[in-house]
Amino acid sequence: MDQHEEIEAVEPEASAEQVDPRDEKIANLEAQLAEAQTRERGRHFARKSRNGKPASS
Repeated sequence: MDQHEEIEAVEPEASAEQVDPRDEKIANLEAQLAEAQTRERGRHFARKSRNGKPASS
């Protein structure tokens, strides 16, 4: 019976380590957003340097 009690004490730790699929999806979307923003900034600077004028907003 003592072993059974020890196993129960470990269960909450094991479940706490599980990753919520929604959290994983949010992290992936945030990474995609950051990548897209970086690309857009690169285009903005490329446009500015191409024609010698600041890019219009």
